[in-house]
Amino acid sequence: MTLTPTATVPPYTGRVYGIVRLEGRSNHSGAVVSIAGYYAVTGNGGEYGFEHIPAGVWSAVARHEGYLSALRYPVTVLPGQDALLPELTLRSGDVNGDCAIDLFDLVLVALAYNPYGPASDPRADLNADGVVNLLDLVLVSTNYSLHCPQTW
Repeated sequence: MTLTPTATVPPYTGRVYGIVRLEGRSNHSGAVVSIAGYYAVTGNGGEYGFEHIPAGVWSAVARHEGYLSALRYPVTVLPGQDALLPELTLRSGDVNGDCAIDLFDLVLVALAYNPYGPASDPRADLNADGVVNLLDLVLVSTNYSLHCPQTW
């Protein structure tokens, strides 16, 4: 008896894509989007995409250091279909990464405040312009009292 190899049938999959912007920045690269155990990193314009996500109902999470994470549920992936997620802007100001924008974040930005450059604490440079100035303080104060996860 000769065994005949059989091809493994790939699972039914779909594509998920969209845009995640970083509040206060013109370069939106570096945000991490995850879905179904897969990860993608945003490009300069905030674009990301996933190929071959298994069909099903999933949660999507977007995050970036200094920003509140966002959660999208449900994300329905259908076999052979594209799923375009709504555009998202992550809210800036979570300097210490505790999932809340509060007095601790404001104090960290105030302590690092130096509009003449370079940032002594890179976490406080929320808009990534190389200095900690009024723009960074505005980002914290605008989003003061918000917490994770933000809705998507």
